[in-house]
Amino acid sequence: MVNIYIQGQLLDQYDDEVIELTSSVLDVGDLTKNTGDFSKTFTIPASPNNNKHFKGILTLMEYLLRQVNGDCQKLLSRMVSLMAM
Repeated sequence: MVNIYIQGQLLDQYDDEVIELTSSVLDVGDLTKNTGDFSKTFTIPASPNNNKHFKGILTLMEYLLRQVNGDCQKLLSRMVSLMAM
């Protein structure tokens, strides 16, 4: 089982969901080159423990949703510009 930590604190996870990690090497002649790790999409429950770690993100999303009054295009545009900061 893969455990997820934020600042040393273990996040709650669903019991029935497995997080898969994949490692890849593009040049088998030199294993130090062209390597990469990635995971597939996974979800975590909105438990009190998890929510305290993501409060800033949730607050930002709530703010953006209020600002754009549900206009998805504006929401995406604002998110991209904030992420670029």
